[in-house]
Amino acid sequence: IPIKDAKGGDAGGFDDASARALFAEYYDGRPFLRILPEAEMPTTAAVRMTNFCDIGVKVDAHAGVLIVVTAIDNLGKGAAGQAVQAMNFRLGLPEALGLIPGSTRSDHAAI
Repeated sequence: IPIKDAKGGDAGGFDDASARALFAEYYDGRPFLRILPEAEMPTTAAVRMTNFCDIGVKVDAHAGVLIVVTAIDNLGKGAAGQAVQAMNFRLGLPEALGLIPGSTRSDHAAI
């Protein structure tokens, strides 16, 4: 994602920390999205058999771009988990119900 201003100049000090903060604010409250710590990139091993989407961000100031890398498990988030999440939504149940190991409906009262 280009991060230079319209005239091709620098983006005003946009760095890794500000990119992470922007993503964290945007995705706040989303139970299946995890913004990874600075300098950490997602791996498929970390999301295997889960409904999580891990997001890593890195600013390449020299190239003037924001690099965003995500990882999901195709079966979990891509099909079966997404179906359960959509069913929960449609039935008015907590979004994460049945998708976080060991969770119960009472665990999601605040969601």
